[in-house]
Amino acid sequence: MKKLFFLLALLCASLAHAQNVRWDLGTPGSAGVVTTGAGSYLVALSGVSLAWCTYPANAVPCTNYANTYPSLSSATPCPTNAQIVLQGSNTCVGTSDNFGNLGVYTTAGTYSYTLTANGQNYGPFTVTVSPPYILLAPGSTISYSAVPSTGGVIYLLPGSYSCPPPPPPNVSLINWSAGANATVAGLGFDGVTGVNTQVTFTNCTSGWTVTGSNTRVENITLDFANSGTGVVFKGAQFNRWKQVTLLNCGNTTTPCWQFAGFGAGPPGNAAFNTCEDCTINPNMSSGQYAGCVQALGNAFSGTNSAVGNSFFRLTCVGNVLYVYSAEGGGGGGGTDSNSFYYTQAIQMSSAFTSYLLELNTLNASAQVDADGTSFYDLDVTGPFNYVAKLGQSSGTLVMMTNLGLATPYVIVGGTPRITLVYRGAGASGANWPINGKVGAFASAALGFPAATNDGDLWSAESATAGCVGVGSDGTTEICRSGNQFNFTTTQASFFLDFPGVSHLGFTAANGDVNGRVTISSATSQDVPFVYDYNAEPTVQLTPKGDTTACGTFWYTVDASNAGFTAHVKNSCTITFSYWIFGDAN
Repeated sequence: MKKLFFLLALLCASLAHAQNVRWDLGTPGSAGVVTTGAGSYLVALSGVSLAWCTYPANAVPCTNYANTYPSLSSATPCPTNAQIVLQGSNTCVGTSDNFGNLGVYTTAGTYSYTLTANGQNYGPFTVTVSPPYILLAPGSTISYSAVPSTGGVIYLLPGSYSCPPPPPPNVSLINWSAGANATVAGLGFDGVTGVNTQVTFTNCTSGWTVTGSNTRVENITLDFANSGTGVVFKGAQFNRWKQVTLLNCGNTTTPCWQFAGFGAGPPGNAAFNTCEDCTINPNMSSGQYAGCVQALGNAFSGTNSAVGNSFFRLTCVGNVLYVYSAEGGGGGGGTDSNSFYYTQAIQMSSAFTSYLLELNTLNASAQVDADGTSFYDLDVTGPFNYVAKLGQSSGTLVMMTNLGLATPYVIVGGTPRITLVYRGAGASGANWPINGKVGAFASAALGFPAATNDGDLWSAESATAGCVGVGSDGTTEICRSGNQFNFTTTQASFFLDFPGVSHLGFTAANGDVNGRVTISSATSQDVPFVYDYNAEPTVQLTPKGDTTACGTFWYTVDASNAGFTAHVKNSCTITFSYWIFGDAN
């Protein structure tokens, strides 16, 4: 008996009649049902008849027929002896074309079929027919078996649905009323717009762990019901989400949205995922709060990263522990180049210590990557305590448009690099509106001193030592080591300029502190001050040559403390260097 071969091609359906989909053996211009000819060549068979039946088949040929239809939208079945509808036709026929091509319009499901060619019966064969997209109403059970294994779209009419598992690879969940955005006034956050709440997945208490790629979720709210769970992208890549709201998510230890590597990277990286116009509402139950977004390298197994993920127009609103946390995880994994564009952070509670950023604080002593984070146009409302808390980090950029922070510290340890840029109206480097403290600490455990002034800059290598670099050329430092204070520079020349202190605040008055005075063929020389001292200062004179001919030298200060006079016993010519110590005006 000659062997029969089948070429199957599943073609796309139309949503015009949602229950009918297309199934084919072969396509126009190719062969459908073929057999082997001389020399093992494939030869198309013509006039092949089809019996399309419910599963399982009751005979060969089967007779427990299932309905087929003349078109995607038709509700009138074809006769059981003419179940085939050729492509390009709406006519029910009994046999294939001359090349063995045949097909049916039917509803989604699992079927059996048999073929008869030249008096020989073949089968039964089993096939599951799935539409590339389906439309569901509120209350329906969302089952991914209803779409092809190669991917498809599930459209959802507005309303509530029991929380399904996250979509598998190449599957999309999309609100059918796309663009029907609403405010989140129902959450108690009036004025925050751009969030679609018309399709809601309720009681997502098991969380969503996405492990696949190329999923889409659009205009959907996931309510985690204050269960302490959220969304995890576990080694997931190239997922594109839009207008997604995570409601009542996370807790004090679990973030609302986590990007985590899984397995050997780069295939194990959580990478290149995006979310546009998304809102994250951390746990609002009593005493609870959560971070909005966290990236973890080496989170589960293998050496991997959370890299290249992006949020566009993210709103983080509620009991916020942090807006973004990046943790390298050790072992070579890292979190690199994750970006946030036009982010709004709204803190609704002041009952705990919160941050805009946390970078590698879980393993702050390890030299691992938690770097490359970029915040472009970060708008802040509410009492966040800190701009950032860092362990190890490099290349982190934060661009503020509104810095409404009560005490915007930056607490860092290890070898961090963070750049803060304020982009508010009329802003410049001279009027950065920080009412707080900035610090760099070799150990995050050092923390800030208990009593400091707003606007302080701190650098600590230990409790009693630290250096602050001045300028970007690496030549000048101001350092403390124990009780010693040092100013070091490799610059050829410099002068001290202390605004608010007359003698030191202006170059012209630097002579009130130190300089040189020359007595020329005389016994004295006056040195007037630019600004009077408040009390009589002490003057130290150091001769720059041999004083034998001059004899004894000394100084006097005038009665109004407006200057001093250098004296010698004998008339001569000599130069003295001087330093003045006193109560400066």
